[in-house]
Amino acid sequence: MKILTRVLFLLICFVSYGQEGNLLNTNTWVKGPAESIYGFNKNGSAEENIIETGMNPFQEESLIWRVKPDPTDTAPTYRGFFTNAFTDAIIDKTADYRFSIWVKIENDEEGRLISMLRGTGSPVYQFSEFDTSSAATARDAHFRSGGNIPVSNEWLLMVGYVSGVNGTKLYTDSGFHNLLGNVVGPLGSAQKRFNNSMDTNFTIINDFNNRTNAGYNVVGNNQNLLFFDPRFEKVVGSPSIEDLLNNTPVVPEGEGGLWSSEGTNINYINGNVGIGVTNPDAPLTVKGKIHTNEVLVDVSAPIVPDYVFLEDYKLKSLAEVQLFIDENGHLPNIKSAEEFTKEGMELKQMNMKLLEKIEELTLYILQQEKRIQILEKSNN
Repeated sequence: MKILTRVLFLLICFVSYGQEGNLLNTNTWVKGPAESIYGFNKNGSAEENIIETGMNPFQEESLIWRVKPDPTDTAPTYRGFFTNAFTDAIIDKTADYRFSIWVKIENDEEGRLISMLRGTGSPVYQFSEFDTSSAATARDAHFRSGGNIPVSNEWLLMVGYVSGVNGTKLYTDSGFHNLLGNVVGPLGSAQKRFNNSMDTNFTIINDFNNRTNAGYNVVGNNQNLLFFDPRFEKVVGSPSIEDLLNNTPVVPEGEGGLWSSEGTNINYINGNVGIGVTNPDAPLTVKGKIHTNEVLVDVSAPIVPDYVFLEDYKLKSLAEVQLFIDENGHLPNIKSAEEFTKEGMELKQMNMKLLEKIEELTLYILQQEKRIQILEKSNN
């Protein structure tokens, strides 16, 4: 029995300088029946739309949206979700965008997957076919699986594109991707473009509360369909398809990217990284606590203070140390409290200085031991 699975992707598309990153925020998902979730509206009953903890495509526990239609329903309506998670999003109609979502149809069912992009106000139709002029008749943007979802009981990444009004690049990686990186099924009309009906003066968005809506809906009453990680984002500056398939969604800058990856490792060599700061002054600058089990610091032999034990090391007498403390208020070769406050503390350097003082204390103890032995002999 064929079952129709429909993914509804509703958009209010308006123009300015587009926001970066994924415009769909699933952080609002909460485990349990999908009664009312900020940014996501259910289709069907809450019992038919369940957010549960399950295994995502990468065998990690995550929140998964499960669509489980009521089998007793003889007149099923759309099920799943459409979302206004694009709250306050700004779409740049001159840029290319990509939508993607992980889907998994269970129980060896059959179903078609359709995506539809649509404005929610007037004009509703704001998209054209990619191979036509952006001034052509505006329509919804439909993306079809071209038949049934190609594989059941397996996570697939569905990918489609919307080009800017004057975009010319044809994307060849749309369709259904399996975890091996193979395209196992196409999308019908896999690339659209923004239509010129989108008003650069924002006149079409005045009644829309600056909200862009998107969603995914399921039709059928014997089907279990899982959704994970829905995304709508600019192509430039977003993770590549390979990144999404490998679960390494690094965010590059432009097409070249600042981050590089090799296997499960990522690296960044062209600047500083800041956490909690906007102007990092070191390769990694963190404002706040760092919680870790261990820190390994590389050191070189010349800075390790074993030089204290060399014969030519000039160990101050205790009288000299006392005089230095009286005049300066801190130990020799150690910064003052004022200097630490102004310059900060370099842990490697500080640990070496503390080791130096421990080794000097050891020499003082050994000197005292010799004097004690001499006194004991003289008393005997």
